[in-house]
Amino acid sequence: MKIFLRKILRFGLIPILSFFLVILFFEYYLGNNSRLNIFSFNNNIESKIFMLQKVVSDSLNIIVAGDSRAERQLIPKIIKTHTGINSINVAVSAGDLALTVPALSAYSDSDVFVISASSWQINDGAIDHGYLSYKCFQQIGLVDKIKLYRNDTKELLNMYAGLFTYVLRHLFLDSNYSYDEEVIKEEGFMGIQSVLKVNMKEVTHLIGSHSWYKNINSKGCRFQVLIESLNRLDEKGSLVFIYQPPVSPIWKEQTKNTEIGMFEKEYSKKLDSLCAKSDNIIFYDFYSTDISQLKNEMYYDYQHLNRKGAEVFSKLISEKIKLDMAKYSKQYSRK
Repeated sequence: MKIFLRKILRFGLIPILSFFLVILFFEYYLGNNSRLNIFSFNNNIESKIFMLQKVVSDSLNIIVAGDSRAERQLIPKIIKTHTGINSINVAVSAGDLALTVPALSAYSDSDVFVISASSWQINDGAIDHGYLSYKCFQQIGLVDKIKLYRNDTKELLNMYAGLFTYVLRHLFLDSNYSYDEEVIKEEGFMGIQSVLKVNMKEVTHLIGSHSWYKNINSKGCRFQVLIESLNRLDEKGSLVFIYQPPVSPIWKEQTKNTEIGMFEKEYSKKLDSLCAKSDNIIFYDFYSTDISQLKNEMYYDYQHLNRKGAEVFSKLISEKIKLDMAKYSKQYSRK
């Protein structure tokens, strides 16, 4: 019996206790090391920022940032043509505000920022791999981390391992920056040529299984992280345009009376209310506003514009930005 208990202690309790001690130390380190506040914990956005340095103007820039619905939907050359202001695109796939805001510290406070902020980033149920950034994970408390991943301990461990690896690499090793050369040639824009082919069976399946809308909970820890990120943007004092992106007409029509449609509208209202508290953050709701030019064939999937759609959307948002920049301050009027 004593031998059995020793084995349990040696191979069971001791490893588990050791693991939790490591986690507690790491949580303390992450929460009390100010050096980590400037890190986005995302190599993609840091690589784009590094590789696009030569395109940045010394005077004024429009910096496009956020998630894939900026990365693939806003074309810097078109923005420059319509506003007269130099522009680059540092948006990345799954780029939530949590990772985007610290990354933007690389730019002057006098620059203008245009940020795509999709709704999945406030859904505590959207935790499939890749949909919760390491930066957001860092900012969530230990108890909330455990709640989020209570049904997926493996992914919880993967998140800790990934974050720990990133911290070690950036603190003790030289950074290795690389990105798709074709994207860099277009000032960070990633154009997709494909055209959406509507399939109603696919739409129905997607409504019930979409990673963005799993177990929708928009009042949890991820929403609090978004609020904190907006507060940091406000403190920066820069002129910021945050937008809720458009979706294809077929997707909007098929989801309008579903939990997805209600969640998207709720998110728009929340974002509008939060941005209204700031003197320098302007919110555009392209989800609730129908854009007649953006037909289904302007998308490559149900929620992302293709290159042709990006051209139309870039012109549209550029004109809005140009007008609002002129209203905000004469210093932003360049054309």
